[in-house]
Amino acid sequence: MQLIDTHVHLNFADFQLDLDAIAQSWRDVGVVQLVHSCVTPPEFTQIQALSRRFAELYFAVGLHPLDVDQWTDATAAEISALAQSDPKVVAIGETGLDFSRLKIKRNNKLRLRLS
Repeated sequence: MQLIDTHVHLNFADFQLDLDAIAQSWRDVGVVQLVHSCVTPPEFTQIQALSRRFAELYFAVGLHPLDVDQWTDATAAEISALAQSDPKVVAIGETGLDFSRLKIKRNNKLRLRLS
């Protein structure tokens, strides 16, 4: 069976020392593609570089729901530009309404969603 892991965060510091060994582990168990979920635009470049390093790694660009207070028009433009220009971008995310760990007012998320 071929597997696709649809939500990874390979840029976390905990993985950096043995990322090649981690890659071999996912290959050994049959994971043939991975989708890295970006949390904030500042990490887009780092994730893009990782997607070049690992052919099976694709990524989503977005802003995590808990960081919606950081949303600007520039954020939207950056997400759109990268999504349209890089074939390794396969989704928009992380995005959505994450009310289970909400740190900000629900109205801000709904307003952003509707804009």
